[in-house]
Amino acid sequence: RIEALTGEVAYDRISKHEGVLQDLADLLKSPIMELESRVQRLIQESRGLENEVKSLQAKLAVNQAADLVQKAVEVEGISVLSAQVPGMDRSGLRNLMDDLKQRLQSGVVFLASIQDEDVSFVTGVTSDLVKERGLRAGDIMKSAAASAGGRGGGRPEMAQGGSKSPDKVNAALDAIPNIVRELITIC
Repeated sequence: RIEALTGEVAYDRISKHEGVLQDLADLLKSPIMELESRVQRLIQESRGLENEVKSLQAKLAVNQAADLVQKAVEVEGISVLSAQVPGMDRSGLRNLMDDLKQRLQSGVVFLASIQDEDVSFVTGVTSDLVKERGLRAGDIMKSAAASAGGRGGGRPEMAQGGSKSPDKVNAALDAIPNIVRELITIC
């Protein structure tokens, strides 16, 4: 189906479009005819900045890992680390968790991060504890996320979850040693 605009309606539509284009040109300080290339440059710059931020977050995570390992506690002979890492997305949390698992060599890692009222959780269990002690990251995540009013689950060695209640993050973090203790007695 083809629709056509004619007369005053067509003129009004074109005028509105030209007005929008002029507003964009003024906002970007660019002539109307160069808007497309200007927007493409801005998109490329934005992508470059996003990659730079991810790279800096990864470097920061490596520096944080050394400090965080020192905060691990022992529960029934297992190293358990639970910590909040500010401003990190799930991908960064997973990378940091993997690094911490390697540094602990044998243990449980539970990390939380808050971004805009959204809480992200990741947890990891080293493979030796999955095999020998029956610990499963998914089980830890389900209990911990529930204590923060959220949900989660996953595989035996890695799980993810989330919550919309940032005020309950500390409850989840504090619950990790007890959750591990309870799961060991069940296994």
